[in-house]
Amino acid sequence: MIAGISSEIFMILLVLVASVTVLAITLYKNKKSVAELHLALINAENALLKKQSRAYQLGGNSELGNIHQILGEFKMLTEYDELITLSTTSRAPSLDMIGIKDDRMDFLEFKKKGAGITTKENKLRSIIENKNVNYVVKDIDIPKPITVETRQLRPLCTKRNTESSNTKNTIGESQ
Repeated sequence: MIAGISSEIFMILLVLVASVTVLAITLYKNKKSVAELHLALINAENALLKKQSRAYQLGGNSELGNIHQILGEFKMLTEYDELITLSTTSRAPSLDMIGIKDDRMDFLEFKKKGAGITTKENKLRSIIENKNVNYVVKDIDIPKPITVETRQLRPLCTKRNTESSNTKNTIGESQ
């Protein structure tokens, strides 16, 4: 017996004090962890808001670009004898339309006034200006295996570079 307290009660008080101490330490650490989690949540929310803002801006730019393209296509109806609209699986194609008038063919890209030319568009421009362009007809046969072959055409006039490849691609056959 210590100062009128039985040893059992003393042990209970000692366990209680130790439990309160452990609980206080745990709460302090958790408070620090909660503050760190709160800060991380605020940072993630700010990053998400910036990303959403950029996505909204890109969507607006894309929509505005589509409007300019549609207006440009309508304007071209009076300037060309034949207009060829292009369909693509590319997200940002390098070419919008082909226009034919008399003995001339123009490759058309519609841009909002002042908009820059992309690297892919500059590459396409270089190909066209260097006259690395061919007229190719692809024959397609669709029985069981689908085959796509390059048709050999008689030359209309002599061409300096007469090398051409005879390619054949087949879908549905193992190679």
